[in-house]
Amino acid sequence: MGFGAFVDKPVLPYISLAPTEINDTETCKNVNCDEPWGFRNYVKLTTSAEDVEVAISNAPVAVNLDPLEGGFDGVMQAMVCKEVIGWEDGTQKMIVYLSDATPHMAGDGK
Repeated sequence: MGFGAFVDKPVLPYISLAPTEINDTETCKNVNCDEPWGFRNYVKLTTSAEDVEVAISNAPVAVNLDPLEGGFDGVMQAMVCKEVIGWEDGTQKMIVYLSDATPHMAGDGK
């Protein structure tokens, strides 16, 4: 198992670039907040459940004006970034995608 996270495409119109919107102080008061990013891989594929658990527990939160819709960008990155993810040749591959946001449907291509 490995662990990666997505937020949104870090360009207009997908996020607001206004500093007050990127770092919402109320939301970030008690958690580790970061500016929005497209996709980050935190743990390469591993047999260590502890490494994955620690990465999930320490993953930063990002805030913006709308739900985090860049999930399909994250899936695409996980599919094509063989070395970053740790895919091995000839092995079965499965990506589990979890989100409560509707993915981008229009305006993609940025």
